[in-house]
Amino acid sequence: MAWDLLKPAGEAAGRPRGPELGAWLTAVLVGVIAGGAVSLMRVLIAYGEFMMFDASRGRLGAAVARLDWWAAMLAPVVGGLLVSLLLLAGSRLGWGPSPRPFGLQELIRARRLRARLQQTTLSLRDSLLSALIAVISLGAGASGGRECPSMHLGASLALLPGRLFGVDLPTRRIFLGMGAAAGLAGALLAPFAAVVFVRELILPRQRLLSLGPIVLAALTAWLVVRAAFSGAPIIAAPALNETPAGFFLLIPLFAALMWALSELVTVLWRNASARADVLAQRLHAPPWTLPAFGGALIGLLGYAFPQVLGVGYDPLSAALNGGYAPALMVVLCFAKTAATAISTGFRFGGGLIAPALFVGAMAGGGFGAAVDALGLTPGGAEPFFAVVGMGALCGAIMGTPAAMGVFVLELTGRADAAIMTLACGYIMMRASAWRRGATGDTGLRPQSGLF
Repeated sequence: MAWDLLKPAGEAAGRPRGPELGAWLTAVLVGVIAGGAVSLMRVLIAYGEFMMFDASRGRLGAAVARLDWWAAMLAPVVGGLLVSLLLLAGSRLGWGPSPRPFGLQELIRARRLRARLQQTTLSLRDSLLSALIAVISLGAGASGGRECPSMHLGASLALLPGRLFGVDLPTRRIFLGMGAAAGLAGALLAPFAAVVFVRELILPRQRLLSLGPIVLAALTAWLVVRAAFSGAPIIAAPALNETPAGFFLLIPLFAALMWALSELVTVLWRNASARADVLAQRLHAPPWTLPAFGGALIGLLGYAFPQVLGVGYDPLSAALNGGYAPALMVVLCFAKTAATAISTGFRFGGGLIAPALFVGAMAGGGFGAAVDALGLTPGGAEPFFAVVGMGALCGAIMGTPAAMGVFVLELTGRADAAIMTLACGYIMMRASAWRRGATGDTGLRPQSGLF
């Protein structure tokens, strides 16, 4: 308000100052380093898939389909054993008796940066070890995404200047946002969606005036990763036809169905760790051995449905472009949910953004195929609802509907798809908040999905 610019004595107060030159230069440096780190993680994951499954260029599902059953199951077991050893090393380094790799949740907890940085979550040593666990996990077929590990590693790298030069807490928050946005922009190749994601989930009270360096860091990381991979997109966007008005009339039904799915996915992914801990107690095994047991379950599920292994961007692109039958998309929706629950519960590394995009695209594509089959619209519903479902489900689960709307806009260039994504995601998130308030469930913050 205008009167806020007046001091009690009556003299005019200066407007809030924007970031100084040092912050802008740091943003470029953070973007370059984070972009290089994300590119290296991407290469190492691809190399792991090649070593474990003889897969090339991200075609993990096709490679697994050619293998014998024992070979398809062996790779996740070997990867689980390696992850168990790394978790044991993390436990010896101070991760506690029940170690797990770090990710987005640690960034959300550390965003206030009270007193001093928590060395167990944002130190460079622990962040590198956690990133290595994610690389081995995803290379061995665990169902997860590289976005959250990239954000955690980027934030840890960005906070180095704060540790070295002792900058104040507001500046450290900006550095945290720089690294997280740069990591997500490089992993997802969507810089503006990354900035909105950080603003929604990690720095919700940050002044817009101070977001300039965060935007610059995200753009720099995006350029670095694009240059490293010759501008190849991560997700192949479908060709969308002109959107008929009937699609918008289906919003209430579509949002209701996707909300029910998002509730199921949230419950399974939230409770996966607790159920795995119960299994470890029954087996009288320490928690750091869980990946070795989980690898066998992932291998068994992956042999039946190879599309659910790894990050899953290749089958996701196939679903967006009509590469799967509707019945198979529905089955893959639940198979991917189960594979991600196993990977998360059994302490494999990786995040939940890519699995949420996968599940949403499969469910949305199945809904669109049913609409086309019933003749309710002129056609073209399958790719459209696959795109909208991908963004809406991820936005509702992660608590970032605006970021996913921007992501759909960056991916497709279609404002109508972005608006429907934002509307469905917000409706689903508010419905989940209402249900939790009505049932007294305070395990999650009402506005923030899994977090």
